[in-house]
Parts: sequence; C-alpha cells; structure tokens
Amino acid sequence: MALAGTYELVKSEGVDEFYKALTNKTPEKKVQQSKKLEIAINGDQVTLDCGAAKTKATYTLGNNAEGCGSGSAKNAIAKLSGNVLIVLDKNEHGLIQRSYKLSGSELTVTLTSSKKGVPTAQIVYIKVK
Repeated sequence: MALAGTYELVKSEGVDEFYKALTNKTPEKKVQQSKKLEIAINGDQVTLDCGAAKTKATYTLGNNAEGCGSGSAKNAIAKLSGNVLIVLDKNEHGLIQRSYKLSGSELTVTLTSSKKGVPTAQIVYIKVK
C-alpha cells in the first residue's frame, strides 16, 4: 500500500495554536513535532509510530480502540480509503480528526477539532522509504 512507509518532517503550521485552543492552556514550551513518522499497514491493522513509546498506536480499521497514541484518547477509530487515513479520537477535549493524505511523496496530516474556536493545523512530511 502506497501510504505505508517512513516519512521525515518538512514543516508544520498552526500546531501550537491548535493545542492551545483545544486545551485552553498556553503550552509551556513549543509543541515538538516528531521528525520521523512510520506508517505500517498489515491487513486491517494500521500502526503509526513517531519513534517514542507514547506516540506509537495500532488501530484495527473500523473498530474502536481504547487509549491510543499519547494516551489521551478515550475512544479512537481509524478508516482507510486509498491514500487517505482518517483517525477520529474522542477524548475530554471533544472529537479530534487526524487526516493523513498522501499526494506523490508528500504526506499532509491535517488536525481538526469539533470544539468551537479551534483552528486547523497541518503537518507536512516527505516519504523517504
């Protein structure tokens, strides 16, 4: 599957603002974006790995998962359609959607929230293998 692979960070836009509006707190330090992202797909299992134990999550497509990723998600579900992976996390801050869209060798991760007043954020990676 074309979406599977290893990616390196190119840029991020609006991530600090996204989390500040989402949590109603000013981050003590700038949100650190993972410089590397690995996506593995094996049948209906999708694993997202940013290189740290707390940021590795495995989803079974279409099924609810508990406590994924950073541990803040209470319920999460992943859906895959071609080169687009959508992960919906429901936690104490509402519904957060992470959309992973591959176009050529560029992967754009778009963060959106159901919470009013939270701006959209984007993280762009380039596929390296």
